[in-house]
Amino acid sequence: MSELRYTVQYDHRLGLHRWQIAPGQRLLPPPVAAARRFPRLVSLGGGAGLAILLQGLKATLFAPGSAWVSAEGGQRLTAIVSVGTDGDGSAYLAPRECLLALFEGDATTAAIFDLPLNGTGEEQSQRLVLEPDGAVSRALGAIGAADLIVIGPARLYASLIAVLLVKEIAEAIGRSKARGVLVMNLMTELGQTDGYTATDHLLAIRSHAPAVRIHDVHFNTAPFAPELLARYAAHGRVPVATNVGHLLAHGCRPIGRDLLGQGPTVRHDPAKLARAVLDLVRT
Repeated sequence: MSELRYTVQYDHRLGLHRWQIAPGQRLLPPPVAAARRFPRLVSLGGGAGLAILLQGLKATLFAPGSAWVSAEGGQRLTAIVSVGTDGDGSAYLAPRECLLALFEGDATTAAIFDLPLNGTGEEQSQRLVLEPDGAVSRALGAIGAADLIVIGPARLYASLIAVLLVKEIAEAIGRSKARGVLVMNLMTELGQTDGYTATDHLLAIRSHAPAVRIHDVHFNTAPFAPELLARYAAHGRVPVATNVGHLLAHGCRPIGRDLLGQGPTVRHDPAKLARAVLDLVRT
């Protein structure tokens, strides 16, 4: 029962009611904080998969021609991108593609980042080392203020788990009140996730970063073109299989949608993926 905020007595002589507010109380309820005008998203990963997601989110969250307000725009979308090297100083998992996705349409700025990188990006990741082993304070702040934390799509070990191995980041996600969603890769990765199902991806993340909470798992339901399947199968890659019952048994909500893009390679569609992710903010 709530505390009494006031007392009322009737003054028969004056024919009026006397209202007396109790000390420390108020008649009106406390003001309701204004609803946030935009969601705050944090995306983790690296490479082409995260770049596609950022491309779609940028186009959706920042309408063409709209004025940039740094106080708001800088908080809407934060990307935490894994950066790696093969040991000789050449970039292995660079944030270049993510930067290019955010600068799409600005040819001059994009050209600055459009530099050639050594390596093919196809090497088997056998060992990960973090140097230095720490998290950027701005990344932790963004996670703490986020409404939605999106993990992937990206290489499971070389990009996703590499980021989540940073203890402070994993713990910040565990403390966050944001909803966590794992965007499933479309195809397995040769030498890393051969034969992996969606559940195997989930369990690998939990094994390496048990503090990270994943509420939803997004996966593609659109069929692949037979010629694409044949081409990828020739290189030992197949679509990631999803068992809805297994995901439910592990406490995750499976969400299947058409996320497939068009073109000669298997890729997520930026607009479809952005809509699917943003729908989670509204539910």
